[in-house]
Formats: sequence, structure tokens, C-alpha cells
Amino acid sequence: AGGSPTLWHDRLFLTCDGIDDQFGVALDKLTGKELWRAPRTATVRLQKVQKESRKCFGTPIVFSIDGKDQVLTAAAERLYAHDPQTGKELWFVDYTGYSNASIPVSDGKMLILPTGFNNSEVWGIRLGGASGDVTETHVAWKLKLSGLSQPSPLLIDGRAYIVNDSGILSCLEAATGKQLWKERLGVDFAASPIFVDGRIYFFDCRGKATVVEPGPTFKVLATSQLDDGFMASPAVVGKSLIVRSKKNLYRID
Repeated sequence: AGGSPTLWHDRLFLTCDGIDDQFGVALDKLTGKELWRAPRTATVRLQKVQKESRKCFGTPIVFSIDGKDQVLTAAAERLYAHDPQTGKELWFVDYTGYSNASIPVSDGKMLILPTGFNNSEVWGIRLGGASGDVTETHVAWKLKLSGLSQPSPLLIDGRAYIVNDSGILSCLEAATGKQLWKERLGVDFAASPIFVDGRIYFFDCRGKATVVEPGPTFKVLATSQLDDGFMASPAVVGKSLIVRSKKNLYRID
């Protein structure tokens, strides 16, 4: 398991998408008791790929859809939506991809989903009114972008910002998938960007930080360099960033 746990009310959601077994699970946050387990239902698709291609590192994310909370997880070959109370599978979208660590993002209307290895694409999925297999009915657009497996996208004012593993930053129109611009930030990225106080912060694996202004054109506001690189996404405390590099922990005011 490589995804992060997600806390929702009285329960903790976890994923376990390995080469031998694949499922999502909810635990009681106080006792650890298993409340439900949902085996991955893309059985036929998973049996057709090599064992290594069955793994994934998705983090469960809870979104309000049609007035109710749903827990969504990007796993190998399929995006799953479950009822967080019971674990019942509500709907799904099939794609070709695995070993994805990035998290889909949403503005309540569209879900922006990187599909992972093998066929690296970003998909725009319409939310609402979904039941069962909605691959053909709810996928609004697809765009081929290489190396989308680690950093998660951001969705700000109708625009998606996606940096791939090799440091190419793309800005897309969320409703249509139209690429507004594409620029290089660096050469090696694992950490996800964060949006704070009107600015987007990017940290790469070689120690470079880049601050970008969100908008229809590419504008760099600041850059800085530290000795070693970053793989973890930063945290925000008041007016400070808590940043973990490969060797040190920094607080940057």
C-alpha cells in the first residue's frame, strides 16, 4: 500500500491494491475494527494484465456528488465510487493504467483524473447522475500527457494545472480539456503542488522550488534552490510552509 489514509467522520478509508490482492476498506477510527471491505470489481481487466500492472497507490477522496458523500479511488484499470457508509459500489470508469499515486481533483462538476502508467492520459469526467459503468456516458474528454503518475493536479477557477513526473506543467480548461499552455518547470517531480494565498507552489526532486501565478498565461513569480530534493508535498501552517526534503525538514516563512 502506498496511498494515504483518509479520515471521514467515524471511519478511516484505506486502499490495498497489490499484485496479489486488491480492495478498499473502511476502519473504525477509534478501534481499528473493519467496517466494510470492497474487493476491486475490475476482475476481468486485472486478469488480462501482468501482476505488476495490478498495483496502485491511490488515496481515497470523499466528494459530495448529487447531494451525498461518495468516496472515490483511482485504482489499477478503474476509478471506483463507493458509498462511504456501506462500501457499496455506486459507479465506475474504466481506463488503461496502473501504479498511479496521484489523486483526482474536482470542482463539483468535473473530475480531473490522471490514468497512470501504460497509457498516461488525463481525463475529464462529468459528475452527477452516475450509476454502474459510466465510462461511455460521463467521460467528457481525454488528453494524452506522458508521465502522469506521482504529482496530483490542481483545479483552480475552471483550470487544471498538472505537472508530470519529468517536470512539464500543463494548464487545461477543465470543461473541455483544451490545453491553454505548457511549460517546463524542471526535470524530476514527485511532490504535488499546493495552492496557497493566490499562488501555486511546486517543489522538485532536485531541490528547486517554483512559484507560479494561476491564470490563462504562464507566469513565474519566484524560484529558489535548496541543497537536496523534495518528494513529499509541503504542508501549510499559518504563513509558513513545512517542507520535507530528502535530508532535512524546513520551516519557510
